[in-house]
Amino acid sequence: MTRQTTLAAIAVGAMAVSAHADFTAYEDFDAWQDASGPFTTLTFTEFEHGTHLTDQYSEFGATFPNGGMNHFVIEAESFGDGHGLQGQDGTVTIDFDEPQAWLGHTHFGLGGIELYDGDELVYANDDFGASGGPWFSGVVSTDQLFDRAVLFKPEGSFPVIWVDDITYGIPAPGGVAALALAGLLGGSRRRRA
Repeated sequence: MTRQTTLAAIAVGAMAVSAHADFTAYEDFDAWQDASGPFTTLTFTEFEHGTHLTDQYSEFGATFPNGGMNHFVIEAESFGDGHGLQGQDGTVTIDFDEPQAWLGHTHFGLGGIELYDGDELVYANDDFGASGGPWFSGVVSTDQLFDRAVLFKPEGSFPVIWVDDITYGIPAPGGVAALALAGLLGGSRRRRA
């Protein structure tokens, strides 16, 4: 094996080792928005208090599983626009029609995010927010897409979750390949902005 072939093999091996999910967590909406790309926002203002959500946002590529029994719209002055979403069991689960690269939401109290690609957990963080609120929590990935998000209350905190707006997005066509390339070349890092 020549020296150049050996160096090329080592470089490919090094890239393969570092090619794993790279997520950055944000607690500031403006910083999250600067790091993400175009996004869709679900505000819940279109629905009356008590509406159980299932597929009402399917035209925006998002559905709420569990037959809607866990997710329902509430009206309260605490929400910036007067409407939010309550997860009765301490979770709000969103399934996406297309894989996403970023997700953010406004919530009250402590919060967490789990992201899945199929059945595989690709990101988890239970260290967002604090008492009171509202708080913004968001994640941007540079190389791992996800098709399910679970927003949750960490163990030991109040068991009902209140979520105001939920924002999510995917890169423009061709951006998915750029995300994968960035992950291969950029290495792994996690940081809070």
